[in-house]
Amino acid sequence: MRKWRLFLFAVLFAFSTAGIFAQQNYDSFVVHSSKPKLDWILHDVNHTDQYTVLVIDIYSLDFNENCFAFYQSSYITVNNLSGALRPVKWTINGTERPLDDSRCFPRNSKGQYIRNKLYFPRIPVGYDYFNFYMGNFIRWENIYAKNANATKQLAVTEQSLLEQWSKTGCSTIEGIYQCSKLGGETKMSRSMRLGIIYNKVISAYEAVVLNEHDFWKVGDVIGELVPDEKEGLFVANYWRNRNKVPITSRLYAAFDSKSMAIATKEASAEFVKIYPINSYGQPISNRWSGTGWALGNGYLVTNNHVAEDARSIIVKGIDGNYNTGYTAEVVATDKVNDIAVLKINDSRFNGYGVLPYGVSARIADVGEDVFVLGFPLGKDLGDEIKLTNGIINSRTGFDSYQNCYQIQAPITNGNSGGPMFDNNGNVIGIVVGGLNKHLNLAENVGYAIKTSYLKILIENAGLNIVLPNNNTISAMSLPEKVKRVKNFVYYIECSR
Repeated sequence: MRKWRLFLFAVLFAFSTAGIFAQQNYDSFVVHSSKPKLDWILHDVNHTDQYTVLVIDIYSLDFNENCFAFYQSSYITVNNLSGALRPVKWTINGTERPLDDSRCFPRNSKGQYIRNKLYFPRIPVGYDYFNFYMGNFIRWENIYAKNANATKQLAVTEQSLLEQWSKTGCSTIEGIYQCSKLGGETKMSRSMRLGIIYNKVISAYEAVVLNEHDFWKVGDVIGELVPDEKEGLFVANYWRNRNKVPITSRLYAAFDSKSMAIATKEASAEFVKIYPINSYGQPISNRWSGTGWALGNGYLVTNNHVAEDARSIIVKGIDGNYNTGYTAEVVATDKVNDIAVLKINDSRFNGYGVLPYGVSARIADVGEDVFVLGFPLGKDLGDEIKLTNGIINSRTGFDSYQNCYQIQAPITNGNSGGPMFDNNGNVIGIVVGGLNKHLNLAENVGYAIKTSYLKILIENAGLNIVLPNNNTISAMSLPEKVKRVKNFVYYIECSR
């Protein structure tokens, strides 16, 4: 019996000491300074939604007045990551002080200490070891602080939201949004799909991840949006980027009945609203639409964001008939450049006929006249195809992306995937939509992917497609060109 007691005691002792030694000990992170006579001791490290906080106690070692400061030039480096994080604020007992300012102990304060908190942008989730440097004075390396995922989780999925809203309805802003365009220095994923849900408790809309990818899990809350002073705008309490680190610069969001746009000074993203899609916030079937155009042999072109995740793709407008829809499937995609090639797989399909236009991979010049055909706002504006025309403003897109033209032509949702023709009636671009007016950018500005990227996609995918080059409309007037090509531009109806 005594042996069993000794064994049990040994086991308990082992577990208890393992627990003790597993606790973080910062005793090794101490600096003894002779002039002034101070001890700098790392007391603790905390991770919040926005910050990594170093709690540093500074002790006075004699009876004379001692001064110290935290420098803006101090920084953190994270093991296995490049770059450095600079401090954003410094507090003493909850009171913020300017970085590089000095603080002095009163005389006769030997043995006393001042507790300081130094705030840095949040270290990316999953990285537990980092280093702190301040000039030649402090060099604390391999600091360990458990850095687990602190992201809020909701027990929702895309299907559960659809089921809930089909029963209860939802507000105008609530819904499911698919990322369609990125700009600037954003680290958001192009494949991200979000649910926007109103939370009565916090009086804010929560943005919830609905598809698992990168670091994200279904149900992760990526941000909270509250109304701004400006009507129609929302500001983020926080908004996490691809590494789940909160964005510290001010982020604005704007909504209309069909889309959401978010932007900081450095980055922007646009989302297409895929459920619900009317402006009254009433639950409707989960459908969305875009534009496509014929390549021949049953193939057609649209944007990847139009066809992505669609379980059903219906093509309408063949031979000008919008009452009959033909099923199609995706055969090749380029997600980076937002291009999808579809093929009609419907037994009733008898071909497009002879295409009157060519597809040119040449690079057009600034100032060239162009025209676009498509179905802006889907069936809200009727089945009849719509014409917009303008000029090429730039041979590069937003933030100087080389894959796009910038065009001065009124483009909106539903135009996505449509053809952009040059003055001779050759397709030279694939429309990817206009900029949201709430981003305070130029109105009537849109983008079109250069057809050279379509050619590359076809070659890489090994598709048996020869780009048409038999243009029979180059000498016609614009109205005549439109009459000839409109039956080769189609309404794409998608659903899950």
